[in-house]
Amino acid sequence: MFLSPPVKKYITRLDSEELLTWPTKYQWRHFFKILNRNEQRLLAFFFFLFFLSSIVPLRSWYLNHTAIGPDNGGAYIEAMIGTPRYLNPLLAPVNDADRDLSAIIYSSLLKRDNKGNLMLDAAENYSVVDQDRKVYELSLKKNIKWHDRKNLTVDDVIFTVRRIQNPDYNSPLRISLSGVEVEKVNDYTIRFKLKNPYSPFLDNLTFGILPKHIWEKIPPASFPLAEQNLKPIGSGPYKFKDVQKDSAGKIKKIELTGFSDYFSGRPFIDTLTFNFYKDEESAISAFNNGGIDGVSLLSADNIGKLKIDFNLNKFIMPRYFAAFFNQDANKALTDKNVRRALNIAVNKKEVVEKIINGQAVEIDSPIPDFIFNDTSDDTPSFAISQNPNPNSSDATTSTEETGLSAETKKAKEILESNGWSFSEAKTDSGTTTSPTRQKIIKKDNKEQEILLLEISLLTVDWPQLVATANYLKSSWENIGAKVDIDVEQPADAQELIRAREYQILLFGQILGADPDPFAFWHSSQIKDPGLNLALYANKEADKLLETIRQETDTQKKIAEFDQFNKLIVQDFPVVFLYSPIYLYPTTPRIKGIELKNSNSPSARFVGIEKWYIKTKRYWK
Repeated sequence: MFLSPPVKKYITRLDSEELLTWPTKYQWRHFFKILNRNEQRLLAFFFFLFFLSSIVPLRSWYLNHTAIGPDNGGAYIEAMIGTPRYLNPLLAPVNDADRDLSAIIYSSLLKRDNKGNLMLDAAENYSVVDQDRKVYELSLKKNIKWHDRKNLTVDDVIFTVRRIQNPDYNSPLRISLSGVEVEKVNDYTIRFKLKNPYSPFLDNLTFGILPKHIWEKIPPASFPLAEQNLKPIGSGPYKFKDVQKDSAGKIKKIELTGFSDYFSGRPFIDTLTFNFYKDEESAISAFNNGGIDGVSLLSADNIGKLKIDFNLNKFIMPRYFAAFFNQDANKALTDKNVRRALNIAVNKKEVVEKIINGQAVEIDSPIPDFIFNDTSDDTPSFAISQNPNPNSSDATTSTEETGLSAETKKAKEILESNGWSFSEAKTDSGTTTSPTRQKIIKKDNKEQEILLLEISLLTVDWPQLVATANYLKSSWENIGAKVDIDVEQPADAQELIRAREYQILLFGQILGADPDPFAFWHSSQIKDPGLNLALYANKEADKLLETIRQETDTQKKIAEFDQFNKLIVQDFPVVFLYSPIYLYPTTPRIKGIELKNSNSPSARFVGIEKWYIKTKRYWK
């Protein structure tokens, strides 16, 4: 075979002493020219086998040296119940939708984490600078930008505080900062001065901060009507993008987009869209039709109506529902034995299981036990005395009396042994017994007063509360009381509550993560605007409440709360019922949600910048 000169030279060099020298680029280019077609195919086949055999170990090596983590991108859509009015943290607390969105759009000095613990937000650090614990200083982080890229400074915080304190702006937060002095130390340090020590004060610094340069020229009269309330500028993880309204001007949708300059890092999810619905049924229907990733806080009896796959996120709030006795409005309720019997007649476990579908925690005292505990399951552990009620065990045993529960039997015994009996009357057909218990009270002038065990129960028109009210009615009528239920719309109920125009009120109270029950139980708070709904007055309890709000040692505070709990339950001013477990369903594609204990429904969005949809592999 004839070989061209270059190839001859190449073969000649292979026969030389340079045989072991690594081939040059020139030689590599001619390598395949000396192979015939079969040799080329065979070589390609071996290369292919080598490639295949390398895939498994290479893949294994790659997987061992990388881990799956969140990536940027994606969109989250939530069905939210209600309608927003003011995306303004000074006005938001009275509306759930406003409060939820404000928590995402605005930052605050401090906030509660997903376990309910106080954490830094816009503040870099804080300190108490005097021994009396009346002066607090906070330093701001220096990299905080408003959504219009201007810097957030102490001037914005002071502006916000003074707007909250100004009664002309009608902020629901005003009472939390009443009497507090605020001053600028420098551009990034602020000082708060209190008139008296107040241990939960730091919780009052979780308000959203307003941008001074946007709001300073807007007078009080125009404040609730300002365009900025629906096109807000904040400093939180997401910024306002768009709002859509229907033909009647009602807001149907709000879209937010991730803020790339957010001081805690750009959020992983690019956009958040909130579609608004009038009730749970409408929100559930939208979820079942697809295209919705989450529903804002469903009641337990509606969870079963969800038809597509979902993860159920649960968290407990420092909130409880109870039936408050107004002894001034019904003389029968002034009898401690009546209040005790009404307490014992209620099977709380049955209320939780039948009405709340098991998604609640039974409550026996004004300070729920789970507040001071980090709990990760549905049943909290306990730090405060678990059973401060000395009579709560009275109804825990079974009874052989046909048709009567242990609770009913014990409650009836208490009433009968204390003079509450059924009256009898003779008629032509015989003797009849009234269905309502009564008690005859003898007076000094030998006249007699007949008290009937007739009570009226007021509650708000909300399905779970109405169902609970009907359960209480049945339980109390089983022991001989006559019960009328008055169901009112929220606005009408609020007016009756302010005037204390109720005999028994079935209602809820929110305590806060660092509870200060002063407004709910101190005798000075019996009249509006106080929130002492049971009109409770006890000098020993008053002293404890005054001490508790100044106590800074957690263990001492727990011990004082324990004493306070025992005082309350011994007087039976209330039937404590349950604390709901809040249910937040989301589709499985939404990852990174971690909830345990929160101080409000909007706290479910704490850490939303770490939620994610898309993933990628990161080198370990």
